[in-house]
Amino acid sequence: MVVTGTENQLLEFVIDTFAYGMRSAEIHRSTFYRNNLAGCHECAVYRSIIIGIQRQLMIQNGGFAISNFHNLTQGDYENQCSVYDKNGGHSGKNFAVAFGYSDSYNDSQATYDKCAKIYLTDATGYRVVTTNTPVKGTPKYGKFNSVWVCNTTYTYLVMKDGNSFTQGSLSAQKGWFKVVFVALDATGKPTGKEVEYYLANFDSSKDAESGLTNKIRTGWNQVDLSGLGDSVCTVAINFKGSDSSAYGLNTPAYVAIDDIDVTVNE
Repeated sequence: MVVTGTENQLLEFVIDTFAYGMRSAEIHRSTFYRNNLAGCHECAVYRSIIIGIQRQLMIQNGGFAISNFHNLTQGDYENQCSVYDKNGGHSGKNFAVAFGYSDSYNDSQATYDKCAKIYLTDATGYRVVTTNTPVKGTPKYGKFNSVWVCNTTYTYLVMKDGNSFTQGSLSAQKGWFKVVFVALDATGKPTGKEVEYYLANFDSSKDAESGLTNKIRTGWNQVDLSGLGDSVCTVAINFKGSDSSAYGLNTPAYVAIDDIDVTVNE
């Protein structure tokens, strides 16, 4: 996985971690300068995906994990860190898997704390001051230019075939599923700017906006994030879908990401 910035810029890139529904209670940070993020699934379950892999403690909620798994046939939670691409990541073998979502049921205040979040920070960095509360730190602002995304195997196969938690396949439901990138300010509040990207669509009324007709998206695809604005501190990765119930989404809320391009404000 590669994270890039503009030339001669130095930033710290802080990313929450998840492992089987667990979030870090302690966030570590590491400085990078146009470096590759290293790691594998085994270390991702227990450690941060930040450069200079460091051990993480976990509590509940969403976040990220580094993986190089690409099992294309196992469509259950035990294969939640596989990307649905035979080659693994978009550039190289490694990639990150984002997990978790916020909706009116699990996050009535729209804090997006159930989502994976990407923070930009200066040398002070972000720290967990109080357990089970959002991180605090000195923000850095920038523009998220783009990111490459791909369905995970778990999500792809559940959308294709359904499972015991869904109302059948998305095709049979004439349903849809999308990832939503949400811009947040330094206080963690939404700025009002979002970028939506459909991962599947079988609803004919959404053909134009989704760019998909009766299809689940395959392979790595680049998403333009410029719509989030030029001065973004944090991006939350959320999910929305047609297959939901009173308790939230039935479709597994995962997406693989790679090659994030960020321009940091001076």
